[in-house]
Amino acid sequence: MTKLMFACVAALALTACPHKSSNDSAAALSKMTEFKDKMCGCKTPACATDVTTEMTKWSQEMAKANGDKAPAMSPEETKKFTAIGEELAKCSADAAKVAVPEAPPTPVAPEPTGSGTGSGSGSAGSATK
Repeated sequence: MTKLMFACVAALALTACPHKSSNDSAAALSKMTEFKDKMCGCKTPACATDVTTEMTKWSQEMAKANGDKAPAMSPEETKKFTAIGEELAKCSADAAKVAVPEAPPTPVAPEPTGSGTGSGSGSAGSATK
């Protein structure tokens, strides 16, 4: 799951990042950081899905605006995008884990004790007059 999410994030980052200038790359880095921060704030799978949907919509808009061209990023920018993507993917995987409440312990019947009858039926109350 984490590897898949990382691949998606990396693909989104690489196709969505404007490549017209370093200012555009900085804006894209900023937006990806915003998505990472939102994802890392998620505590439920529904929240993670909402952030992913928002990120996908943004990336599609950026790809459309930039003609689906891959950006020319510096090695430093690539390293930053990779780090952001890895952290975002980790947070997504953490949010996707559904907390399952622990089942209460199963009650265990006490072992019979006594004179070896084991059935618990004794002569109590069976006295005759």
